[in-house]
Amino acid sequence: MEAEIVTVPGTKASTVNRLLRKKFERIKFKPDFALIFITSRLYDEHKHVLDFIKNSLKCDSVAFFIEAYGGEEGSWAQGVAVALFSGDVGVFQTGKGHILEELESIGRRLRSYDAAMAIYPLFYFPSRREIFETITREKFYARRYNSCSDLECKKSVLENFSNYLIRNRIVMPANEVMRALSTSKIPVAGINLFPMEARFNTPKIFRNYEEIGRNALVLGFKNAKVHFHEIYPERGKSFEETLEILESVLQVKEVTKAVKKGVAIGEVGGMRVVDYARKFMYMEEMTEEKFVSGIERGEFITYSPYALAFVSRETHGVAGLGLANVPISLYPSVFMLDGFYDECIMVGEVFRGGIQKFAEVKDLKTDANIRFYFIDANTILAFRGEISEITNAIKAEEIKGTKWLALYVTPPSAYLPVKHKKFLSEINKDIMYFGSGTNLLFEIK
Repeated sequence: MEAEIVTVPGTKASTVNRLLRKKFERIKFKPDFALIFITSRLYDEHKHVLDFIKNSLKCDSVAFFIEAYGGEEGSWAQGVAVALFSGDVGVFQTGKGHILEELESIGRRLRSYDAAMAIYPLFYFPSRREIFETITREKFYARRYNSCSDLECKKSVLENFSNYLIRNRIVMPANEVMRALSTSKIPVAGINLFPMEARFNTPKIFRNYEEIGRNALVLGFKNAKVHFHEIYPERGKSFEETLEILESVLQVKEVTKAVKKGVAIGEVGGMRVVDYARKFMYMEEMTEEKFVSGIERGEFITYSPYALAFVSRETHGVAGLGLANVPISLYPSVFMLDGFYDECIMVGEVFRGGIQKFAEVKDLKTDANIRFYFIDANTILAFRGEISEITNAIKAEEIKGTKWLALYVTPPSAYLPVKHKKFLSEINKDIMYFGSGTNLLFEIK
């Protein structure tokens, strides 16, 4: 497969398009497919850039937003990166059915490929109207939850709220998406999109320059490999062993109990989740109007330095759920909670080992012509301008002529039928997701 990588920094469409034109003119083959990565800082101008690329390339494409990228010419949190391919790339899109059933069907159609890349909204922020509708629905379930006199009743209410979130594709739980795609029997890279700064109708994903809304895209590649990387030690063999491991790499604040079902949490330590979080960090009172206004301005920050860590009963691996300041009582999770202990662990994010731990994903590379390094975007906030160190470390070991990009995204997930270690983030058999500290290398020959 022939390939070329084009990177152009900039916050204005006019500048980006002018530089893209010059670089596109140098391409020596006719591309069949374009994978387009748009930085969040280009959000207001992205339509003009996509229109220009559409008119310039005349090929199939998939596009989505990232936080930053790095390549041969440096690291940037602005502009656009474009990967151009000749040859066949399978593109599969979910329809209007139940999202997990749709993905199971796509998985079966992927069996003729060697590896896949799933691009989907981990958590979707809909329109102003629907956000208010969702809050109203949550209040209805919260009243029913608070009227319950026993645990069975509470879990029944949470299950109904969870079903609502999944049915309306507000949440596409990471571990269930990977489980559904495991019908492919091939490695799957999970690009779980969750914007650091939420806006209405985001995250946005485009197929052939058209928004696909609350759908998932799965790309199938021949002669491709998926390598998963995390910055943590291997998991333990029991809850207690895994807790000890967490204490060695994160700030463990407290172990308590949660009432949970599906992708909904009713309480932690006998309190609403947001009230519990206030024990450990400052959170101003969040009204519905302030919450929606922040999303409207693109200023609602989804990142949190604290998380609830849940230990899997099946594997004793761990997944973390960030704690955002939201005006609701029943708290949504971005992974299915049913297979986890009721005991949960309040942790603070500390990246012991520094930024170079993330750069170690480069050590997984094999013989390939094209490489995409998907790096946890939390590094941008944790290390500020130092993310160029990751790019530089990758660049120093890349062979001249290899096409590659470092892409800073929501911490990725994976389905790997064959693994080289007992990942701490393996929360179901062969399924990895943590919520922080994970990276991927996607290679194509």
